Parts: sequence; C-alpha cells; structure tokens
Amino acid sequence: MVKERYYYYLYLINALINIINFVPRVLTGNRFEGALMSIFVSVVIGSTLLIIFTKLISRFPGEGLPQIYADFPRVVSIPLLSIFAILWYVSGAVTLVSFVDITLRYISPDLSPLYAIIGYLVLVTLCSRLTTESILYALEITIIINVPLVTYILIKALFNPYLSWDAVMEVITHLWTMPKYSSIAGATFIFTGYVNLAIFNRAFHSMKPRHLWLIPVSGLMILLITFLVPIGYHGTIGVEHQVYSWFSTADSIRSEFFVVERVLFIFYFTYLSLSLVTAVIHWHIALELIKSFFEKKDKKKSNPSSGSSSMNSSSSSSSSSNSSDSSNSTKSSNSSKSNKSNKSNKSNKSNKSSRDRTTSNRDWWILAPMVLATLGMGIFLDQIKLELVGQWFLYVRLPGELLLVASVFAAYWRRKKRA
Repeated sequence: MVKERYYYYLYLINALINIINFVPRVLTGNRFEGALMSIFVSVVIGSTLLIIFTKLISRFPGEGLPQIYADFPRVVSIPLLSIFAILWYVSGAVTLVSFVDITLRYISPDLSPLYAIIGYLVLVTLCSRLTTESILYALEITIIINVPLVTYILIKALFNPYLSWDAVMEVITHLWTMPKYSSIAGATFIFTGYVNLAIFNRAFHSMKPRHLWLIPVSGLMILLITFLVPIGYHGTIGVEHQVYSWFSTADSIRSEFFVVERVLFIFYFTYLSLSLVTAVIHWHIALELIKSFFEKKDKKKSNPSSGSSSMNSSSSSSSSSNSSDSSNSTKSSNSSKSNKSNKSNKSNKSNKSSRDRTTSNRDWWILAPMVLATLGMGIFLDQIKLELVGQWFLYVRLPGELLLVASVFAAYWRRKKRA
C-alpha cells in the first residue's frame, strides 16, 4: 500500500501534460469567444468532480473499477469497462503520436516517424505490464526530477522581456464572453488525473487526502499560464498559427548561464519523460480493465483443482487416522502424507507458473491490437487529422468522466442497500 501523496502525483502529471493533448490549441482557438471565462468555469466543474469521485472511491479501499462493478450484472459492467478502456487507450495513444509529431517538428525532422513511434511503443508496452505500485514509484521519481525544471521554465517565460503584456490584456478584455463547450471540455482536462484511481485505488489502503483546496488553486494558475503565456509571445493573431504553442514559446527563450542555452531542449526532454509516464499509466489502466473480463473464467477454472486438492487432503487425513493403531503403520502413513503434501506443493507451484504464463500471454494479446492501432495512427494521421483526433478526445472525455462518477455512485448505492 502506498501513501496519499501519490494521489497528488496522479493529478499533477495530468495537469502538466495538458500541453501535449491540444488543450492550449483549443483555448487559443477560442481566445475571443469565452476561453478565459471557460477557465474559471472549468475550475469549478473539475474540482467538484474530483472531490466527489475521491469521496466515492474512498468507500472502496483497495478496490479497482472491476471490483467496484462486481455488483452490477455483466450486461452492464462489461460495456462500461469497455468504454473506459477505449478512452484510456486513446488518451495514451494521442499523447504518444503527438510527441512523435513534436519530435519530428522541433528536434529531428530527418528521423523516420515509424522508428520514433516504435521506440516509444516498446518502452510503453513493457512498462505498462508492471505492477501498479511499481508504476506509482516511477511516477514519483519522474515528478521529483521534472517539476523543478518545469518551474524554472515557467519563471523564465513569465519574466522574459519579450512577453507582451499588451497582448495578454487584450485577451483579458474578453473575460465576460460566454464560453463554448469545446473550451470548457479542454480546460477541465487538467483535473482528470483523479480518474486514474479507477485502477490505482488498489494500491491505497485508505483515501483521505488533505489540503484539497490546493488542487483548484494550482489548477487555475496552470490554466492561466498555459493559455496566456503563448499569447504574450506570439500575439493575439500569431498564436493561431502555432500547433504546439508551448514548444514554440520554449524555443523563443534562452538560458544564457545554463548548461544548455536553448530552453527548447530542456523543455523537450522534460516533457518526453512526462509523456511516456503518462502513456504508461493510461495503457496500464486500459490493460487492467480489459483483463478483468477474464477474471471470472479464471476463477471457474481454478475451483475444480482446489476442490480436488481438498479431497486429497481429507482422504490423507482419514487414512492417517485409521492407521494410527500401530507404530509401523503410523510411519508409513506419515511418509505417504509427506509425499502427498510434496506432490500437492509441486502441483500448486506448477499451476501458479502456468497461470502466470497465461496472464503474460494474455497481456501481450491485449497490447498487440493497441500497438497496431497506434502504429496506424502514427503513420496515416497527418498534423491536421491528429489535431482533430486530439480535440475529439477532449470533447468526448468530459461526458465519460460524468459517466464514471455516476456509475461509481450507483455501485456505492447498491452496495450500501445490500448491507
């Protein structure tokens, strides 16, 4: 079991990674049409959903979404788990393919996109099969290393003389414009880290995080910086032509007295590690949700063996009791009993190893179509289509969150009524 600080790590990495998943693009596209108001609305909506889901999931200590949905009929639970598995897969795939596009655009234009995405996929698929606790420990290391670098870059960006505060103030004048759904759906993405508890709640003994007020405050600051700083560098009109506005902004900043002068390289490698860890988290959740479809079949297969082993143990105990009259028969019964126990231990070990092999093979069979689909996205989606897929995901994700919160509440209500 892990401590509650990992809850904040799940929120923080999702808040930082919003730059990759086209959130700035959606907000700057609506900069004159209520994007700033949508930021304040999204803080209320996102924080409310986060607090409600955290309170609900705390009622199921040590349980993941498949165990929570066990009270539902399979006709209900399997479609729900399938929907959420697809959403988590798409989130990780969009992050990977977007970062391949960023690599080709800013770092190495001559690199083949196929080689880049294969390299990322090998790392993500191997790591997504790790245990939940191991991924959380890797997340902590990633956060500790990269958050100081992100903070340094943000400070350099805010106090740079090339930041035009006039352009920022021009956008602020449109504060009272009514927001669109697209900008609200994009802005609420930074609070979505809490939904990862759908699987990672298994690693928490209890879920009672303190100082939750820090989440809406930090979320508001991150959203304002994400939205306004690129406008200050590229202008209210020029920012519209930037696909990855924050990478273009980082390329406009210099660090004269640092090891690397171009901040873009620091920014790139920082977000490379954050993106890969985020993709590992999302694919690990998708993998665990799909694996839960086969849990009941495995239990049914394991029940006959357990029943036969109990019959063997009962027969051995009865034979030993019947032969307790003479010392010779007692020795023979003890030896036979020890032989049977050794055989049962060997059979248990062999059954366990076979189950492990079956689980490992099943993991790869589940990951194979995910890898192939991501390869197809990386090869056939150009920059315009990839942007459309990323924006579609942001629009669909918010109703998915509402469905997740509502379904967990229904599961809690059913369990409470049965108790």
